This record gives sequence, structure tokens and C-alpha cells, in this order.
Amino acid sequence: MNWMRLLWALWLCVPVTVQAQELPAEAARLDTGLIYDPLLQVELADLIDYTYNYDFAKAEKEWLWLHHRYRTHPLPYLVKGLMIWWKMMPNIDKYRYDEELLDALDKTIELAEERLKKEPGNPEYQFYLAAAYGYKGRLYAERESWVKAAWNGKQAIKYLRREKEITSLSVEFLFGDGLYNFYSIWIPENYPSLRPLLIFFEKGDKKKGIEQLEEVAKNAFYTRLEAYYFLMRIYALEENQPHKATQYAQYLYERYPNNPYFHRFYTMLLFLLGRIHEMEKPAQELLRRVENGQAGYEEISGRYATYFLAYKAQHYEHNMEKAIELYQKTIAYAEAVKAYDSGYYQSALQEVARWAESKKNYKLAKACYAKLAKYGDRGKRREARKKGRKLRKIEED
Repeated sequence: MNWMRLLWALWLCVPVTVQAQELPAEAARLDTGLIYDPLLQVELADLIDYTYNYDFAKAEKEWLWLHHRYRTHPLPYLVKGLMIWWKMMPNIDKYRYDEELLDALDKTIELAEERLKKEPGNPEYQFYLAAAYGYKGRLYAERESWVKAAWNGKQAIKYLRREKEITSLSVEFLFGDGLYNFYSIWIPENYPSLRPLLIFFEKGDKKKGIEQLEEVAKNAFYTRLEAYYFLMRIYALEENQPHKATQYAQYLYERYPNNPYFHRFYTMLLFLLGRIHEMEKPAQELLRRVENGQAGYEEISGRYATYFLAYKAQHYEHNMEKAIELYQKTIAYAEAVKAYDSGYYQSALQEVARWAESKKNYKLAKACYAKLAKYGDRGKRREARKKGRKLRKIEED
């Protein structure tokens, strides 16, 4: 997530003043919609589990039942959007699902707006609108269509801010509040150049934001797993607490073992924590699924798995031939998705170049140094150019 995406995410998550309290009489009157139905939640649980576990054939069957019963209600279309979003997650840079996702979200918005006209202020339909516009904005941010992302973010905020009542959806709305509290502090701390743009935003509280997300993870239904996902990322990437992140990652991986995103994130955390022997089995399985073409297991997962296994082969098994074969696969997987700035890609290039140079395979070594000279950071580029000149001189002599 680059800084523009973080800025958009912050804009989307402007907090809603909601508390987990007893329902007032008017709010209780509104708590009669489909989204509050506990029996439907039980039925939806299977659909959601199938979606997160990448069993989309079963998820689709459950969705067809939901759609048949509630074809004029926005909920089935929002659920459809969730299904499509997770199909995209292994490699969000691929555009193949964009149109299908936008169609589902636009239908959600259309039906929710129709119902909101008949029942002004109903928090259920505001929830659908906020979520649908939020997903649209997030997609446009990923596509760097900033005007569309901003407009959809504004729409999401508009419907969130209308929610003044205390309802049983409070913990679901708390998800956005928690993200806002955390990122409104984290972004200016890590991107000082953005501080002037954030001057009009209410100041958040990182600690409170994490606490709110943890409450959502414990008590929400619709946003619980997304809270787990963000807590995993926050502890791993923003708070530098990989041990805590691993608790969430392990839960998600063990509950949804066929989810490629959770699979590779958990494997990465084991690697970063130095739990190399524990890492080996999920990494091998990650690579096997990539090579077998299992749904969702694409080149990004291949890049992770091959690098981790190559590192183990080199530093723990002292099998350099095996390591080089795996490093070369890392390079190929990274280049397939144009991940030239990936640390794993550049590290693999360095290892292969050094090994090739030691074996006097100057053609391979020069090819790797040439890529580092083009894609590496300033230090790597300078060193790679120096090495390239040295090798050319050796060949000339």
C-alpha cells in the first residue's frame, strides 16, 4: 500500500461516533432488517467461510440461494462484492475481476438507495452504501484513479456520518473508527510530507485504534475477519511486532488453509522470525500449489516460497546448487509480475550473480548485475555497474 493509498484509506475511515450501549427505543425499531437476522447470519457463515478459504464453487452455490431469496435486497450483491474482492487479493494488480466487482457494488448501491428513500436514516442501508462505496474507492485507489477514489471515499464517509443512532451494528461501524484512529497517527509519523494535507482531520489515537480493531475481531460478524486481516498487517508491517502478527496470521491460515494470501503471509512471518524449520513445510506447500496451478496461488506466492526455501538451502543445508536453482525461480516469478523493486528479487539476483562469478559463468553473472544496475537502489546500482565493468575486463583479458 503506497502513501496515496494510505491517504485514501484514512479519508474513507473518518470515524463514526458509536458506542456499544443499550439500544434506544428508536434504534431498536430500526433493528429489524435482514442484516440483523441471526438465522441468516448462521446461513451466511458458510458462504463467508467458503469465500475466505477460496472454495468459490461452494461459495457461489450458497450465494445463488441467497440471491434467489433476496434478489431485490442489497445484501446479496454486497456479499458478491466480497467474494470477488478475495478472488483479486492474491494479486491485486491484475484487472481481470474489476468489471465484475464494480457491477456487484453498483447494484448494491442502487438497491440500498431505493430502500433508504423509503426508510430514511435506516442504519442497515447506510451500512451497505458505506461498504459498497468503500470497496469501490479502495479498488480505484489500487488502480491509481485518484479522482474516482476520492469521490467514492466521500460517498462512503457521507453514509457513515449519517449514522448517529446506537444500533446493534455499532461494532461493525467500529471497524472504520479503529482504522481511522490508527492510520491518522501512523501516516504523518511515517510520511511527514503528508502532514499539511491532514491538518483538517481529527487527531486519532493509535493505541485506541488497535483496541477497537481487537474488539471488532472478537465481537463483529460482518467485519470480524477483515479486522483480523488488518491487525495482522498492522502488527507485522506498521508496529514491528511480528510475534503478535503471527498469532493472527496463524489463526487465519489454520482456519482458511487454502487462502493464498493468509498462507504466504504466515510463511513470511515464520521466515522473518527465524523459525526456519517451521517455515519449511508451509513454504513447500505454497510452492507446490503454485506449480500445480491451484486457484489463487500465483507468481507472488511463488516468489515468496522459492526465496524462503533457497535461503534455507543456502544457510541451513549448505546446499548451494539447490539454493541457486530456487533463487533463479525467485527471479523468474518476480519478473513475471514485474516486481523489480522486491527485496527478495534483488537479493536473489545478488546471490546468483556472486555464485556465477565464482563459477566463472560470466555471462550469467553479467546478466544478473545488469538487472541490479537497472532496478536496484542507489548502492546496489553502483556496485552492480562496478562488478559489470570488472567482468567485461576479465573477459577482454
